[in-house]
Amino acid sequence: MDFSGYSTEIRKLTDDIPIKAMTDSEKGKVLCDELIEKGEKMQDAKLLGFGYYHLANIYFVLNDYKQFSKYLQIGVEYQKESAQWSILARSYNLMGISAADQGNITVALDQYLQGVKIGKTYECEYEVAMIYNNMGQLYMRLEEFDQAIYYFSKSEQLLLKFTENQRARQNLIMIYIIMGECYIQLEKTAEAEASEGQMTKWMQEEELDHTDWVLIYSFRARLCHAKGMEEACEENVRKAMECMDSFPIFLEIWEDVFSFGDFLLNLKKYEEVRQLFEKLEKWLEDMQVMNMKAEFLRLKIRYHKGLTRRKEYLEACAELYECREIQHKENLVMLRRAAELRFSLEEAEGKEETLRKETTLLREKAERDALTELPNRYRLKAFAEELYEKAYRERKNFGIEILDVDYFKQYNDGYGHQKGDECLKTIAKVLRQFTEKEKNVFCARYGGDEFVILYYGKTSEEILHEAVILRQEILKQKILHQYSPETHVITISQGIHNTIPKERKSVWDYLHSADGALYQAKQCEKNSVCMKYEKEDELVDTIVLVSRRKDDI
Repeated sequence: MDFSGYSTEIRKLTDDIPIKAMTDSEKGKVLCDELIEKGEKMQDAKLLGFGYYHLANIYFVLNDYKQFSKYLQIGVEYQKESAQWSILARSYNLMGISAADQGNITVALDQYLQGVKIGKTYECEYEVAMIYNNMGQLYMRLEEFDQAIYYFSKSEQLLLKFTENQRARQNLIMIYIIMGECYIQLEKTAEAEASEGQMTKWMQEEELDHTDWVLIYSFRARLCHAKGMEEACEENVRKAMECMDSFPIFLEIWEDVFSFGDFLLNLKKYEEVRQLFEKLEKWLEDMQVMNMKAEFLRLKIRYHKGLTRRKEYLEACAELYECREIQHKENLVMLRRAAELRFSLEEAEGKEETLRKETTLLREKAERDALTELPNRYRLKAFAEELYEKAYRERKNFGIEILDVDYFKQYNDGYGHQKGDECLKTIAKVLRQFTEKEKNVFCARYGGDEFVILYYGKTSEEILHEAVILRQEILKQKILHQYSPETHVITISQGIHNTIPKERKSVWDYLHSADGALYQAKQCEKNSVCMKYEKEDELVDTIVLVSRRKDDI
């Protein structure tokens, strides 16, 4: 996020908050509260959107679901208002995680798709990569392993663009782990080994924490078991259990931990499962999330059934039923909240689309001449500079023509300004039709009775031919001009400069040269064309004089 326009104090807060949010939660909360307070005083949606997002993220790390959800939803409204698209995409990603953690797959998928839509629309590729990762995990939970691999692969492709970022490299490691586990489920051991190889490659340069190592050892244990390497499997199980004693962010990998519990039950490692339960009970007591509790009870039911403990088995079944009843009520609340957010987003998108259309209309008005409806001098300047630069790069001809109406002052004085405006409109209509028929030609009103035409990549012979045709089209309009001392109809004179740019000169040097050619044409005879072009590395003039004929009148 760019906060360069803010005070030094605010810039320091916005720099420190993302760091403290991950390293010192209590300090991070204090900084977020300070930024939110300033945002409220300034009524600044950008500061509020940023502050609430990171405050929610802190509570995510602290496994405080209630506060996490509360601040995340507040932040979304401010992020939409201030067009903080990357953070908004991240917020929808976190809301998807929240819904998935609470067992509402439908809401989770909807939130993820909203995040992907925002990320793709506003080119937030890193955020899209993270969402694809979570969508893969969603399908993995549904045991749609091929679909899960599809989304993990899409995430991998995007993350490989950001390998200078440490977080992206760490996420790549996690993706290879989860993809490998999917391959194991599909009994594709060779592909799982390839994923393990990629994981190991990226691990070599990274400092990983205990959370990462739990996942790594768990995956290696499964892979060794799939390959029949039971001794190595036992060793990796032991290492995974040791790492669980000290990792802090259970919320981030709870599904992986429960999946590891299922794996241990499959191996009938009941002592290790008992140790795992001791850890899980403390974490779940702190979080009070029904879906996690339900998954924990499911594991307990498998555990007691495996040990043929009927009484404990029935007690766990009854407790699971009660837990599912509470979870059902929570899901109804979540569905309503998701619907409100969806309508809110659609309303914001509608307002944004209206604003975009209004902005486009205003820009077109600002760049278009009100009388002739041709592009104006402002638009001409921007386009001419772009075209000139392109011609310079690609070694193509760049031509610029300036034309004006012969004896237009006399026409205006004689017929009046309203008639003069009608004359200019007719000429502009001819110019529009001319540019529509000809490729690589652009026309604008320069001012008064002067118009400018740009030609790209055309030879001098082609431009001269087209200029003469244009002159003839103006004559065909037979706009009566009884105040002209030479003809009785409106005519134009044209000056042109056409060469390949050899150095980055100003476009207006070309226009000045074309204006000089126009002056030469008028000096020789009105209703004529003069072109300056390059011949044998020298700039030469060609003047096409057109004699007055009866059919001109």
